[in-house]
Order: sequence, then C-alpha cells, then structure tokens
Amino acid sequence: MFDWFSALVAEFGKEVALVVAVLYGGYKFRRIQSLIGGVVAAVGTAATFLALIVGALVLGMATGWISVDVGQMIGDIVAGAGTAWDVAGEDALDWVTTEVLG
Repeated sequence: MFDWFSALVAEFGKEVALVVAVLYGGYKFRRIQSLIGGVVAAVGTAATFLALIVGALVLGMATGWISVDVGQMIGDIVAGAGTAWDVAGEDALDWVTTEVLG
C-alpha cells in the first residue's frame, strides 16, 4: 500500500518523502472532509423536508382534513429507500471507496 513512499525515500530521501506524504494526506483529508460535509448537508436538508412533510401530515390528520394509512405510507417509504439505495447508494459508496479513500 505504501510502495510509493518507499520509492520516494529511495529516490529523494526520507525528508522529501515525508513532506510529500504530509501534503498528500492533507489533500486526501480535504477531499474526505468536503465529501462528509456534503453528505451532512444533504442529510440535514432531507431531514428538514421530511420533518415538514410529517408535521403537515400529523396536522392534517389531527384536524381531519386528510386520512392517511400510516402502515402503507411507511411501507412505501421503505420501498423507496431500498430503490434509491439500489439506484444510487451502491454506486456512491463504490465511488467513495475507490476515489476518495483509495
């Protein structure tokens, strides 16, 4: 995994290899940090919209304006989440593991 470090040490010396390793680690950390920040922002946005939707449903059901089959709604949400994972989640996880962490 660290063959590149050994090659740098052999070619330029230990000090240069350590500087390059620190710079490369900082670059990778920034990529991971920005990716995690994007994921947290997306989760926060989704949670906000979900809270608004659930709040509207609860208010509508409490006032008698709408009637919702909660069991069917939860089943639909779970099925939708499974489909979203099949369509985009696995590909995103593969990309993260190969491009960002690899």
